[in-house]
Amino acid sequence: MEIIYDEKSYNSETTIIPVLPLSPLTYAPVNNNDTLYKISWVAPDYNADTENMYEIKIDWSHLSGYQNADSTKAKLFYYTFKTLDVIMLFQPDKEEVFFPKGSIIIERKYSLTDDYAEYLQALNAETVWQGSLFDEARGNLPSNISNGGLGFFAACSVVTDTIIVE
Repeated sequence: MEIIYDEKSYNSETTIIPVLPLSPLTYAPVNNNDTLYKISWVAPDYNADTENMYEIKIDWSHLSGYQNADSTKAKLFYYTFKTLDVIMLFQPDKEEVFFPKGSIIIERKYSLTDDYAEYLQALNAETVWQGSLFDEARGNLPSNISNGGLGFFAACSVVTDTIIVE
């Protein structure tokens, strides 16, 4: 990738690695109620062999009685990393999302290079993992963009599955 801005050049390159097949997430009823559900498992936080990002989109806007509801969609992210960080182990609880029977879940699994996974771990440590027992000192995120460019250039393989909550 090359970006030229104000006569300054920023460069980066990456590789795409294959993504392994998706093991579908699981969901469970809330309080033994067969009409309201929550995600119970997506992926392990740690795997010595692979790193992945999971994007979960849940939509129940098409269901009767929900067309005028304020919130009928949710998007969640989960990660599997090759390294364990104490802040990751003691991260604050995520907000639970409850959704009705008939919701459509689209699960996407992205392959991550080691460098991109390092960037995402640092990003999470600066954002969603803050507020735990072991907050990290604020710092600059790693970057693979030359000339002082900020951010990260990445390319990922993706597999997708669609689940209807029944």
